[in-house]
This record gives sequence, C-alpha cells and structure tokens, in this order.
Amino acid sequence: MVSPWRCLKSRCGCIYAYDDGETTYFGCVHKVFAPELDLAAFSAVGPGRPRAMADPYGPIRLNRSPRSQCRVTVEQAYDPASVGGACCNPTFFHHPLGDGDDRMRLTSKPLDADPGVSG
Repeated sequence: MVSPWRCLKSRCGCIYAYDDGETTYFGCVHKVFAPELDLAAFSAVGPGRPRAMADPYGPIRLNRSPRSQCRVTVEQAYDPASVGGACCNPTFFHHPLGDGDDRMRLTSKPLDADPGVSG
C-alpha cells in the first residue's frame, strides 16, 4: 500500500497535477498508484472545511513496484479473529497434486436453478 498523502507531504518529484475544468487532479508519473485523485480533498482550507483531514483517501493498492523514495506499507486483508484463526479454505495448504485424501470432496448436492430444465 502507498499513501498519496505522504507523496504530497514529502513533495515527491514524481507527482504531477493538471486542471480539468474547476478540478485539479494529481497522480504519480510512474503510476506507483494508478488513480488520479482530486487535489482539493487534500487542501487545508476550503469552503466549509476548517482543516484538512489527515489522509482523505488512505492507503492505496500499489499498481507497480514502488520507487526507492516511496514509503510503502503492507496491510492485513482481514482480521484472523473474524475467521476463528483458521483459513476459510480447508485445502489451502494441500499440495495440488496430492493424493486422494488431499482432494476436495463434494459433501452436498447443489440445488438446481430450475428443476424443469435438463442440462
């Protein structure tokens, strides 16, 4: 994950900006993060906005390998406690060419979408 907010705060030389009508967008020349973001969301002063949020967009998924000056983080996709500390896929750690005991078995018959239609 990379934070465009940090890119702006550090005055990274790889940031570009352009005006599109009344909106100014910015992005990364090297496309480390893909979206072009509205610069107004990061401005400290604005109509009805006494102060800027610390990081309005938050971390964004990397689009390409980061440059040496990029500050990147790794974030956990889910909380292990939410799945009981176990992997949701029971065969995740099984070898794909494993023996019969490693293969998934169908334990219930899926319902047909329309029992009147033969497939």
